[in-house]
Amino acid sequence: AADLPHLLRAGVARRAVLALPLVDPSPLFSSEPLLRRALLLLSAFAHAHVWGGASPADVIPRAVAVPLCAVAAELEVPPVLMHMSIVLSNWRRLDPAGPVSIENLAALQLFLGGLDEAWFYLITVDLEARGARAVLPAAVAAEVVDEWKRREGLPEGGRLPVPEASFVEDQSGEKSDSDLITASEEGLATPPPSVHLLAAAARLAHLLDTVAAAQAGMVTSLERMRDGCDPYIFYNRVRHYLSAWRSNPTLPEGVLYEGVSTQRQEYYGGSAAQSSLLPTLDALLGVSHGSPFLDAMRGYMPRPHREFVSHMEAHCDVRGFVLTANATAGGASEVRALVASYNKCVELLKRFRTAHMGLVADYIITQKQRGQRARGEKVDSTGGRGTGGTADLMGLLRPLRDHVRDCHVEKATAGATA
Repeated sequence: AADLPHLLRAGVARRAVLALPLVDPSPLFSSEPLLRRALLLLSAFAHAHVWGGASPADVIPRAVAVPLCAVAAELEVPPVLMHMSIVLSNWRRLDPAGPVSIENLAALQLFLGGLDEAWFYLITVDLEARGARAVLPAAVAAEVVDEWKRREGLPEGGRLPVPEASFVEDQSGEKSDSDLITASEEGLATPPPSVHLLAAAARLAHLLDTVAAAQAGMVTSLERMRDGCDPYIFYNRVRHYLSAWRSNPTLPEGVLYEGVSTQRQEYYGGSAAQSSLLPTLDALLGVSHGSPFLDAMRGYMPRPHREFVSHMEAHCDVRGFVLTANATAGGASEVRALVASYNKCVELLKRFRTAHMGLVADYIITQKQRGQRARGEKVDSTGGRGTGGTADLMGLLRPLRDHVRDCHVEKATAGATA
């Protein structure tokens, strides 16, 4: 594994992979850390074999394919390199007692090697560590809303119905919950907010402020990508090793996992969309995308991660509470603070997605255009696509950013107060 960069640079990686013995991975099955380590190494060998030559290889040798598929099945993920392996399982602390931060990290496995490749993985680890601080307060926020529902005698889970009077129509004639009008603005009597609603609003504002601090850290990490990873080097030396064999025009029928199946298999490559952080934040803030690609990426997350995201999507109704509180008690200081905290999270999530679009433009789209001008229309090993196989990158990312933007909540100008 440590020699892989040298073998790839010497052009003999395939020969080395073909010489590997077939081993039984079952002794690893009782240890998830060992399984994750095996998944990283075996998937790296597989990708090095497929992409480590003048043209792609469409067969993964038996000595890699058999244990790779067995380990992946045990972890309940596809047998391919993914965010779970190349990022989440690909780091160690330089100082074991120090923090998980970019200054204290080293990568465990590289392809061609070098600062740029290591930085690409490790700044993403730094980002994940910063974002992880949002997970617990997000889960607690969902519980706060459920607790409020119990106190008010409302059914837990699902979504709160926003009062019809809380909607106004935008210029297209569609109803929007971004612009709220309160009962008092319509000249109607508004009952005082319950003490339970105000207490929940105060708790949620504090929790969302904690989430926002974590989000700000995520943005900082993302914006540091350029500090150590050059777009040209990423595009030409790193990117294609992370790609796989689904939606890839250079391997249109996928690859054969020798000794596992006689049918060719197609899997997506490593993608940031396989991280559970943004889906968790989307679920917390009530952002809905309806993207088949994002849905497919769930299967590439560690099982506990995807189960947590599914739980948050099914049970978290923070946005419904914010809209209800803003519509019925928008004049209360606790509710005004809650709306401000919620909108700050929305704004930071929008800022993150905008920054990510900028990186995609610089690291993939611009580099692809420069390569086409230099080499003509020759298709590279990933077909000029993202590492996850996405062809129209901005067509995927721009709506995701816009869906977040549309969740901004306008503060009610009046309403019941405590």
